[in-house]
Amino acid sequence: MQLGWLDYSKEDRKKVLSVIDLLSEDDTVDELGISPIRDGFANLFFPGTSTIQTRAKYFLIVPYALYYLTLTGETNPGNFLRRLDKLEHECGKKLVQANADGTIGSLSINRGNWVKRPPSQIYWAGIRSYNIFTAGNLSLREYSHTACKLNQERKNLKRFRTDNQDEQDDHTAGRESYLSLNDISFPPFYS
Repeated sequence: MQLGWLDYSKEDRKKVLSVIDLLSEDDTVDELGISPIRDGFANLFFPGTSTIQTRAKYFLIVPYALYYLTLTGETNPGNFLRRLDKLEHECGKKLVQANADGTIGSLSINRGNWVKRPPSQIYWAGIRSYNIFTAGNLSLREYSHTACKLNQERKNLKRFRTDNQDEQDDHTAGRESYLSLNDISFPPFYS
């Protein structure tokens, strides 16, 4: 097939050449349309895993970090996700210092950077598939919104509760059903 065009400036020529370059990219093409079948079998035989999940330790580290952040009482979902990213970065630094094998982002951490796709994003589907997270099919962003909303509700309940009611109520009535940070001991790098 031949393609021709008229250009009147260097800018027009660049635009046309960039469009032609897009058409000639070397990508994997599923011409037979069997990739959905392949993905279906992969999900049947190896649910919740992918080739970029190389270490099982993140199936424990990520939920632990999310649990910790939920207990901090954060009420802003954006801050929650930023704190999660910072916490994962700090954990990555500690793992690199300890020469832990298979640390996500070890090359980036050694250069003073961090990864574009943190462990929480890589392992979230597996965490849900293996029922480590058992509250449905929430995405990580939806989880952060839900956790922050619950923390805001807890703060509102605390604010509206009076000391008089607590004295009249039975010992356990009116108490929150979650643990405080004083009830849990975290490793030194989380404090």
